[in-house]
Amino acid sequence: MEILLQKGKLYTIQNKVVHQNETGREMARKYLNQTSKVEDIDGQLYLTLTFTGTNLMNNHKFYVNGSLVSHQVTASSSTSKKLQIQNKLIKRRYKK
Repeated sequence: MEILLQKGKLYTIQNKVVHQNETGREMARKYLNQTSKVEDIDGQLYLTLTFTGTNLMNNHKFYVNGSLVSHQVTASSSTSKKLQIQNKLIKRRYKK
């Protein structure tokens, strides 16, 4: 079996929860880890969000710079779910 490794840069960021109402924002904050990972692989950015209490969270929608973006579940268990967003709309706001 051959294992392929992708070289890139990994960053940990503090995320911000935005919701139409306070209850929704509090629920999302409760189940979304406060830190997320951003990977830069060959100039493409990948954002990974981790949720706990996934039996209470569904119908995730993610917006990047005001545009709805797709996501994929990269890992899932009965207590947590990792979602990854890959989109060219994610802007770099960090210094190299």
